[in-house]
Amino acid sequence: MTTLLLLRHSIPERGGSSSDPGLSAEGLQRAAAVFQNDAFRTVSLVWSSPSLRALQTAQLLGLPVRQDTRLAERRTGDTTGQDALVVSHAAAICSYLQRFCTVEVTDAAQKLRRITFQGEVLLDGHFWEADGFVLHIENRRPVLIHTI
Repeated sequence: MTTLLLLRHSIPERGGSSSDPGLSAEGLQRAAAVFQNDAFRTVSLVWSSPSLRALQTAQLLGLPVRQDTRLAERRTGDTTGQDALVVSHAAAICSYLQRFCTVEVTDAAQKLRRITFQGEVLLDGHFWEADGFVLHIENRRPVLIHTI
């Protein structure tokens, strides 16, 4: 079984003039804490959006990170046979999850979503920074999806 982890980048710096901000001190702490979860212990491949906040989040796992511009287009690389982590943006992750889950925007103004897999609600509300999903995959299809 292959495991694919989809993680939203952590909390970026706010209020600066950069169009591509890095992580805030809180964002660095939150991502480091998330990576203490056992779900990450078998990861051997790490992909990241080229955005600075996604790249910095991914680098905190301590493995080499492959930047992939296709993540901005809501696609992931081939993970056949290897446990992998993809760090990207909420819209990109939701777009990928739509292949297997029902993803509804319940309040566009507040960016609230409801994501369900096989009738189970995985998320009902905000998709916060450094939140994510674990997909257990057999024969190229998820057999189980849960939150990190």
